[in-house]
Amino acid sequence: MQLAHKLLSTRGGTIALSGLAAALAAVILLAYLHRYRASVDEASRPMPVLVAKSVIEKGTPGNIVGSDDLFQISSTPKSELKEGAISDPDSLRGRVAVDDIYPGEQLTVGDFTTISPDAVVNKITGDQRAISVPLDSAHGLIGDIHPGD
Repeated sequence: MQLAHKLLSTRGGTIALSGLAAALAAVILLAYLHRYRASVDEASRPMPVLVAKSVIEKGTPGNIVGSDDLFQISSTPKSELKEGAISDPDSLRGRVAVDDIYPGEQLTVGDFTTISPDAVVNKITGDQRAISVPLDSAHGLIGDIHPGD
C-alpha cells in the first residue's frame, strides 16, 4: 500500500505506472487480435462437401446417387457448410432420399434416412420399379399367396 502511494505521489511514478498499464493493454490487444484472426482463418478454410448435380428425387437410394454420379465433390468455406453436410460418398450406402434434392444443394445427413439391407429399393436399379399391393383374407388373399411372397 505504501509503495502504491509513493509511486502515485510523484510525477515519474505516475508516468511509469501508466506506461506499464499501456504495455499490458497492448499485450492483451495483440493476443485478442491473434485469436480473432485464427478463428476467421478457420471459418474460411475450404471443406469438401457433396453437392447435387441434378435433381435427386425423393425415394432415390443412396447407392444409385453414388453410382449414377448425381453429385459432385465441391469445396466450400467451413462457415457455409450446412449442419450434417456429407463429404464421403460411401456414407450414402444403405440410405434413401427423404425429399427431393435440387441441383446445387449440399447433401446432408438429414436428406437421407437409413433403410434395411433387404429392402427392395436396394435391389432395383435404373428404370426398374417396384410396387406394393396390400392383400389380406378379405381382399383377395387365397391359398396360393402367402405373406412375404
